[in-house]
Amino acid sequence: MNCWDWLAKAAAKKSTLTGAVARLLGKSAQVTGGSAVYFRENDPEGADILKMGPAQLGSFRWNELSIVLQSSMNALNPVLTIGAQFDDVISRHRPGMAKKKRRELAGSLLESVGIPAHRLRAAIRTSCPAA
Repeated sequence: MNCWDWLAKAAAKKSTLTGAVARLLGKSAQVTGGSAVYFRENDPEGADILKMGPAQLGSFRWNELSIVLQSSMNALNPVLTIGAQFDDVISRHRPGMAKKKRRELAGSLLESVGIPAHRLRAAIRTSCPAA
């Protein structure tokens, strides 16, 4: 797995920059020039995120982009189970996936950030948003 991040002082608008490049923000925060090239493994050409069409951008966001915001502890809805929240996101991005497979994927995503099933309650607020 490869990852990169923005390093800058506090209040430097790193989240805003990331949201603008990923086209997650409104028209007032559009990138109007330049490029944002993402290099996949074994792809020396790279892909310009700013030129991706809707389907390609959606796939990129789901499969290759992770954003952990400063207020990640507020990312979960305390009224819903974590399983229900993961299922909602996974079923939206993988509509043909069976419920059992979605549950397995949710478990593996949690494991990927170091949360084994038996430790879930203790680690919910800090690590789940990263998964």
